[in-house]
Amino acid sequence: MRLAGISSINQANEFLKTYLPTYNKRFATHPRSDVSFFERPQKLSRYKWTFVFREQRTVGNDYTIRYQNKVFLVGKPSITMEKTTSHNKTGVPAK
Repeated sequence: MRLAGISSINQANEFLKTYLPTYNKRFATHPRSDVSFFERPQKLSRYKWTFVFREQRTVGNDYTIRYQNKVFLVGKPSITMEKTTSHNKTGVPAK
């Protein structure tokens, strides 16, 4: 856009109206298949927990896990879980 002498947002918007079709004609490709692989999310999906960072944490005596100054309560602690030595890989929401 600098080469076209554009110095304002309005000029840039007008330039893009003519430039984008030319760019797309030059670089656009067709998909290998016409089948759409996009899926609708489940209605009650907890998609915030779909992508997680895996971190090793120790489960405390009160069945809590501490991460970044926050405390998370283990939902359903197992009877076989050893409170003081058990390590649990927790899913922490990606930001």
